[in-house]
Amino acid sequence: MAEQDDTTPAPEENTTAPAETKTAAAETKTAAGGTRRRTATRKSAAAGTRTGAKTGAKAGAKTTRKAATARRRSAAGAKAKAEAAKAASDMKGAVAGRKLAETAKELAEEVGEEVREAAEEVREKVEELSEEAKEKLEKLRHGTREKTHRPKEETEDVVARVKRSGRALYERMGGSERIVPVLWRLGAWFVFGALAGLVLGLAFTIGLLQILVLLVNGRPNARLGQWLDWMARYLAQILGYLKAEGEARSLPFPFGPGPEEEDRAG
Repeated sequence: MAEQDDTTPAPEENTTAPAETKTAAAETKTAAGGTRRRTATRKSAAAGTRTGAKTGAKAGAKTTRKAATARRRSAAGAKAKAEAAKAASDMKGAVAGRKLAETAKELAEEVGEEVREAAEEVREKVEELSEEAKEKLEKLRHGTREKTHRPKEETEDVVARVKRSGRALYERMGGSERIVPVLWRLGAWFVFGALAGLVLGLAFTIGLLQILVLLVNGRPNARLGQWLDWMARYLAQILGYLKAEGEARSLPFPFGPGPEEEDRAG
């Protein structure tokens, strides 16, 4: 039995080794299968990644195209909306313009009607005032004719009396034989009065010069004395005419002879 106990383990060792070997082989196969599965998984993941990348790229490009298309459609929509708003604004402006034109037309018609009515009233009032003015003017003319008729007769009577009085005065004064010489002497009085004043002022001036010459030379100037003598005789001639003793038309110098000629004639 002891020998049996000594020899019994050997067969157990012999039977365990192949089992471990099989187990190791099985594990090796399992590990290899796992490796192959991991490799297949990695390949599948890589393929999936490549497929996802391609799909994502396609989807991104498609999304980009859709976004561009959306932007174009949005821009077109905004442009169409702006054009629609502009058209609506123009339409509103046109409608407002038509309403304004209609309102202005109505207002013009109303104003025109009021103006016509006012013009008609003014015309009627003017006609009334014209009739009243005509009546008043006619009354004024009639009254003026009545008032001026009597003063005209009175004026004619006064003029006739003045003419008669003037004729009587003219005859009382001796007619033209006395009035004409008086008129001559009256005109000469104005003319020779002015000349006498001028000559007298000149004589006083020459007299002052004579006094200065006398003061400087001690004797008077003969030429200045002759001038003063002539002026004295001319003033005597004017005063003699104003005495009205001679002919009325025998006027003094310069309308008649000078003082020296009268002296020679006398």
